[in-house]
Amino acid sequence: MQSPTSDEGARRAVDKKNISLTDKQPMNKDNLWPSDLSQFAPLMKQYLEIKYKYDTDVLLFFRVGDFYETFFEDAKVVSKELELTLTGRSETSYNGGRVPMAGVPAKAINNYVSKLLEKGYKVAICEQMEDPALAKGIVKREVTKLLTPGTVLETEWLPQGKNNYIAAVYKNKKNDEYGFAYVDISCGEFYLTRLNYDELISELNRIMPSEIIVPSRIEKTDGMQVKDRLLDVDPVIKSNWFCTGVNAEYFTGGYAEKRIKQELNISSLDSIGSDEFINGIIAAGAIFSYIDSTHVKERPVFEKIFPYEMSSYVLIDKTTRKNLELTESAKGKTAEGSLLWAVDYTNTQM
Repeated sequence: MQSPTSDEGARRAVDKKNISLTDKQPMNKDNLWPSDLSQFAPLMKQYLEIKYKYDTDVLLFFRVGDFYETFFEDAKVVSKELELTLTGRSETSYNGGRVPMAGVPAKAINNYVSKLLEKGYKVAICEQMEDPALAKGIVKREVTKLLTPGTVLETEWLPQGKNNYIAAVYKNKKNDEYGFAYVDISCGEFYLTRLNYDELISELNRIMPSEIIVPSRIEKTDGMQVKDRLLDVDPVIKSNWFCTGVNAEYFTGGYAEKRIKQELNISSLDSIGSDEFINGIIAAGAIFSYIDSTHVKERPVFEKIFPYEMSSYVLIDKTTRKNLELTESAKGKTAEGSLLWAVDYTNTQM
């Protein structure tokens, strides 16, 4: 196993799509959401009230007639990432008299959201909950889907031909052991383990999760609506994978034990290994807390969590995995030409 500083420097190279929105847009005076909602017309006030229920790195697509609109900083991000024209909505009391706006047709929302998820963004879909023609006053709206790269259930938004894993990383600072858990929520495949740093990097390179849950705390600027999540995670992991912060209170043994028992309908964690895998169990509990917060109307079903020991397997580092062309070809970096691609064409079991 190579050291964390090797592997051709790949792990230290910053991948744009794997950096959180907070990192992409450092907080400054020109990038703060308005705190005084009373200055806005009813529609814009409703938009901001819903927007502020979520972290600001969640892009809110707000249904208005036949379009989903985004406003303020969200509109600037969406306009840039989706190559849309940045327009504006008239708001006389707002600085400059116009609020930045970018929208997409409702019938094409799946296509646009898929592109944002591939780039590592989180998206909230806000629907009209009543017929505008029958509404008295402002139309009632609410978020019906909160989509993140690792928690997608809809077939049209899932990556094709591979698992879509969401992982959680927890570091026990008393002994420097890591707890690691990952799951594909579209099929309920759930695993956890305990490992050291080198083994953790190897596992992340093996499963390539779409999203990693890590402990965080919220820092709020006085008088402003911006909530900045400070992530407690190794900088190498943060710079090479899309990381999402979850309140540190959900990374505890007590919470994990209670939540896992509830989810699996069991009375004891002995079958998982409650003592030796406690750090992995803590990571698994954090994944459940995140799923609870993202799946507004739907719930995936989990029947079992599989613990595993790293010592039971041969570790393959990223460079070796690449040279063996196990899941992607070295030439085109696509599945075509890889071992997995060849196996998919076999007619009999191997």
